[in-house]
Amino acid sequence: MAKNDIVLIDYIIKERIDQCIPSKDKGEVFELLANEQILKDLDLSRDEILSGIIDGKDDGGIDSFYVFINGNLLSDSTDFLWPKRHAEITIYVITCKHHDTFMQDVINNECATVAEIFDLSLEVSDFKSSYNEDLLQKRKLFVEAYMNTASSLSSLTFKFYYASRGDSNSVGKNIIARTEYLKTTLYDLFSECNVEYDFYGSSEVLALYRKKPEYELTLPYKGVISHKEQCSILLCNLVDYYNFIKDESGKLRTYLFDSNVRDYMGNNLVNLDIMESLEHNPDIDFWWLNNGVTFLATSAVDIGTKLRVQNIQIVNGLQTSHSIYRYFTESQSLHDDRCVMIKIITQNDPAIRDSIIRSTNNQTTVEVASLFATDKIQRDIEDVMKQHGYFYERRKNCYANQEIEADKIVDMMYLAAGYVCLVLKAPEKAANFKQRFFIDDVKYKLIYNPNDSLLIWPIIANVLKRTDNVLSVFFSKKNFAKTSKLLKRSRMLTSFLAVSRSLGSYNFSSKDLLELNTSNLTDEMIMEMCEFVNARYIPNKLLKRSFLLSLLKEAAGIYEIADYESVKNRKNVFITSSVVSAILHITISDSLLDEIDKMLPAQPWPISIHQKVAKEMNLTPGVVQAAIKKLIRLKRRNKQYGGIVYDENLNMICFDPQRVPEDQLDYYIKKGRAKFLGEMDMENSVGRL
Repeated sequence: MAKNDIVLIDYIIKERIDQCIPSKDKGEVFELLANEQILKDLDLSRDEILSGIIDGKDDGGIDSFYVFINGNLLSDSTDFLWPKRHAEITIYVITCKHHDTFMQDVINNECATVAEIFDLSLEVSDFKSSYNEDLLQKRKLFVEAYMNTASSLSSLTFKFYYASRGDSNSVGKNIIARTEYLKTTLYDLFSECNVEYDFYGSSEVLALYRKKPEYELTLPYKGVISHKEQCSILLCNLVDYYNFIKDESGKLRTYLFDSNVRDYMGNNLVNLDIMESLEHNPDIDFWWLNNGVTFLATSAVDIGTKLRVQNIQIVNGLQTSHSIYRYFTESQSLHDDRCVMIKIITQNDPAIRDSIIRSTNNQTTVEVASLFATDKIQRDIEDVMKQHGYFYERRKNCYANQEIEADKIVDMMYLAAGYVCLVLKAPEKAANFKQRFFIDDVKYKLIYNPNDSLLIWPIIANVLKRTDNVLSVFFSKKNFAKTSKLLKRSRMLTSFLAVSRSLGSYNFSSKDLLELNTSNLTDEMIMEMCEFVNARYIPNKLLKRSFLLSLLKEAAGIYEIADYESVKNRKNVFITSSVVSAILHITISDSLLDEIDKMLPAQPWPISIHQKVAKEMNLTPGVVQAAIKKLIRLKRRNKQYGGIVYDENLNMICFDPQRVPEDQLDYYIKKGRAKFLGEMDMENSVGRL
């Protein structure tokens, strides 16, 4: 290892500490830096990377844990589209230490943990060691992935990484021997699996840090269908296209698809048809059966049977591209005379590019929220944020790739959560804000309200960023473990309390926020609110509404914050997904409605019946839920809640005695009626949006 490599890594770490990425703690800064580089080619957002960091007390020597299915990060198994065949599970286990060497004790701890958490015959109660909740949740995700793909699993790979600032070329033989023991443990647990163990020192981390995606590529073609000044339609050999979309190591160039509104959808009906065409129709040219691929590029120069393209983005045809990549990767054969049709549009105007992206992706069924990056309001927010010194990433990693300072970047999830906290005044919802909270059009419009002043967004960003800076200082002084996770959990409540105290009321309006005097919202006040929250911090209760109300009531008395009752009486700001489905009236054909109706058992239905039917029919749960609502509207099915079935006048028809105790039947009937009456009120409210 070159001596300067460790000096440069330390300099990068120092820069990130100054910017609080993700905190002021050297170990956490190096951990995130190493994770970002190791996972670089998987194209994860920073929040997705942070979601896998589990280090702290009782972490079993494992600092980060990620589960991937066919290259897609598994974060929530309830709405994941499980592949029906050719499933590939890849587990990334990363350990990062801010040391200048590699130590055997680290791997010894890993060996003991691996022997327990990957032994599927053991229950959690059987473990000899105590593990934290985050590690147990990751283990649960792995078990669910393994069980759900049991019939389609084609490969199982474990990738272990040990990162430090040391020299990977001087790792001792005794340490290498322990990694071999770890591999043997996994081979004994799984009859067919691949296990890798790599050491990343300063040189490896630095090399990955400097690695940049290629933005100029050459595409061979066989023929020209049409050619105009800004658009060409070409035929490209399948093998040449496969070589074009993969890098020198054989991995898919995921950055080519950054502007596509959807990721790879797995083994749905469309992709199964594409694979069928590739595998079983060798005598029919592929482009006769497939709509092809659309490229956007800033320039495309013809150099004779080849096209040199710059800043290329594949805006339509991601499913086709992934299928071609899988086909040749799995078949190991690079002989095929068939072609794929390529449409290349050269355009530099961002507005026109976004219009093309939206149009090409609207030709097939796409959830409304999947197109949010190109919405006018998103562009407007981006523009107003720039005027106030912030860079709004409506497209993932857009400004991060331009090396803009991290403390000036805010992504959609971060800012949307801030809106939920400070405008909708629901800090407990904001602290647990996830993508699925606004994938429905109604929830999306609730947050991105065109009637709001755009100036509210930089104010939200300013409050959150200032809170983050104060929290980072607080946690570093207190030597808290898992700083980044604690920061995320207490960020919203601290911000909400600080703003409420500054304005003297919990019932502040958007207009009050716009007129907020930031000189009253001092770092000292934010620190005081931070200390108040964390002095009462109880793991897993910070997001509970009852816990929130008790804190807000106590704070109201201590800091003279008025209007506690307005928070106490606030209704759920988010509409339940079943109501949203009914309001959106997702288009369900009569034939599909009949098929779903046949799949539904007699009522009362068991819990999560829509998810079970969706899985059997290879549909999204939202579609099945919308179909159920439509069946109820058509009076082909009855309303049901909590195991009780109601008629249209909300009288009970029947109930499931296994789910509803008979001696509590009256209570649950009233609860169900209240829910349905509330939905009616909510539908009327949404109708006025």
